[in-house]
Amino acid sequence: MKNGPAKSFAFRQAGFSLIEIIIVTVIILLITGGTMVTTGAYKDRQEQVAAMGEVRSFVELARNYAVTMQWPAGTNTDQKYTQVAIAANKITITAIPVDGGLGTAVFTEKDITDSDVTISNIVFCFSAYDAKVTDCAGGVLSPEILIGTNGYKVLINSNGQIGQTSP
Repeated sequence: MKNGPAKSFAFRQAGFSLIEIIIVTVIILLITGGTMVTTGAYKDRQEQVAAMGEVRSFVELARNYAVTMQWPAGTNTDQKYTQVAIAANKITITAIPVDGGLGTAVFTEKDITDSDVTISNIVFCFSAYDAKVTDCAGGVLSPEILIGTNGYKVLINSNGQIGQTSP
């Protein structure tokens, strides 16, 4: 019987070298850093989408108040229009009577968002019954409510139809 060549084994100590540990650590940090940037941008977009939805729902609420001629409890007068005012991320829906401001009643006033999403300041009104956008005390006739910095918008045309755009 013939024996094959003698096998020689080089024994190496178990473990990793310092270079291998540094390379793996750098790779993990790069992956984590990329994930953090992506996650941050995603969070910002989601906050803007949430703010856009909230603004749109309040604008629709104001339009419904104008169409149905609803007034806050205890108010008895004829409504001329329903005013929507957005300032400092706070929305105010106010019923304006025919007599030009006497008996004005606030339906609701609410902070729109708790995040740091900025919302453009604007004032516009819906006329009673038909809910068309109308001129009122410095109001805008074709409102475009900008939400954040990425191009999210709530749009209201002159007929009072509410839409939105996303980038």
